[in-house]
Amino acid sequence: MTYVGAEDMPAPERIELLEAQSEEELRGVAAAQWEAYEGSGSVPQRAVDGLLRTLEAGGLVVLARDAATGEPAGGGLCTGPHEGATELTSIGVREAFRRRGIAEAMTRRLAGVMHARGNDGVFLMAAGEAEARIYERAGFEAASEMLHVSLAAPKEAGG
Repeated sequence: MTYVGAEDMPAPERIELLEAQSEEELRGVAAAQWEAYEGSGSVPQRAVDGLLRTLEAGGLVVLARDAATGEPAGGGLCTGPHEGATELTSIGVREAFRRRGIAEAMTRRLAGVMHARGNDGVFLMAAGEAEARIYERAGFEAASEMLHVSLAAPKEAGG
């Protein structure tokens, strides 16, 4: 799906969106993504380090958090751009914060900011139909279909 533009909208009620920069903010993004993608145990430092590398490459990381408590609600990012192309990826919202429009709001913010920075090729791959509907509301349209193919591992001799 490619970004074709969308009107900026305020964050959902009681949620604030910010460009994550500090170690604490990046850890909040990583924690929200870790929970949303069903990671087990505590968030590994490598997840935070990966977000820092995204920023160093010119990408963007957004944190959604409870405006009153600062509790992380969700996170997402755009990769460092290459010749005006950037991938919007890793949108994750913690279970307790779902169904409030947070994923759509983060998607709008990420795509809008990266587009405003001169990146005309903001794209993403929706995991399924439900996600595609969220991304369509946030200004994306389907550009093509993708087919994933894998080959079976070769059988070992004598087996």
